[in-house]
Amino acid sequence: MMRSIWLGSLICLTAACSPDSEDGNAQVLARDEVSAEAVPSAGNCSKVPADFSSSREFASSRPAPSGRELKNLIKIRADRSITWNGDDVSKSLLKANLRVVPQFYPVPLTTLDFDAGTPCPMINEVRELMRRHLECGTKAVCLQGGGWT
Repeated sequence: MMRSIWLGSLICLTAACSPDSEDGNAQVLARDEVSAEAVPSAGNCSKVPADFSSSREFASSRPAPSGRELKNLIKIRADRSITWNGDDVSKSLLKANLRVVPQFYPVPLTTLDFDAGTPCPMINEVRELMRRHLECGTKAVCLQGGGWT
């Protein structure tokens, strides 16, 4: 019985994602409903989330800093490798670096950038690490995109 309810729910959710849906846009499924790997890589994971800011818009919307500004750049390459300010890092070192960032005053700007073709699940995983450790949108400024140096 539970299996048929689950299967029916899955079919309904899949139908909501079809290109024939009313608005033509795919519905985003909650994390609890499907694994991150099930999210299509063709999805628009390059869209800047609400708790992040576009690095270009952020840079153009404020005056230039008077002194040296603390900034970090996390870059994900299409091959899934990650760099922190240009140096290759593992996920565990990335987590350690993100844990330290909020201890600075002021909290450094942290930018996430990624190559075209980078798998969406990888991008979303790094975003979640940033949210967890930096509290994007509340205590820290989390940016996304190139053009911010």
